[in-house]
Amino acid sequence: MKKVILIIFSLAFTSCGAQNQAILDLKKNDLIAFSFIENGIRPIESPYEQEVYNKNSIIILKRKWANIGKDYFEKQFVFVKNLDTMKISCNCGQEKNLYFKDLEFKKGEIKIELPSNLNLEKAKDIFSDKKLNNTSAINSYNFNNKGLKDTFVDLPFNELEFLIISKN
Repeated sequence: MKKVILIIFSLAFTSCGAQNQAILDLKKNDLIAFSFIENGIRPIESPYEQEVYNKNSIIILKRKWANIGKDYFEKQFVFVKNLDTMKISCNCGQEKNLYFKDLEFKKGEIKIELPSNLNLEKAKDIFSDKKLNNTSAINSYNFNNKGLKDTFVDLPFNELEFLIISKN
């Protein structure tokens, strides 16, 4: 009888833990999405970044917020294709999800200046024509994202909003 009760309790705790894993916490984090025009590119992760998705020329990173200072505004993202590296630098701040649209892999460093009139769109509208579909792993998560009045709510990926940045 003790073994049966122990098994029931262990199943209850492991199932609760599995439910928590389905929420990707974005408190003090941003999602940074990149759409490249070619495949075979992978990010070099830093202590600030964690790869969330990388498939079909779309890369999505979760980036930790930095304290006030240089790292608050200045962001650098490094990518590798074959043996070449590409570094993207921008003064993009934080506390917003970013989408770098239709990038071409170029060896070396690229500086991107943010225009003042950036469009804000939901992920379902941005990625509807891309190879990121409803069955992909990214859609199995809920994202704990800042909502109205700085409260955090769990949203599916398709409901997250991104600022769209185009190099062209």
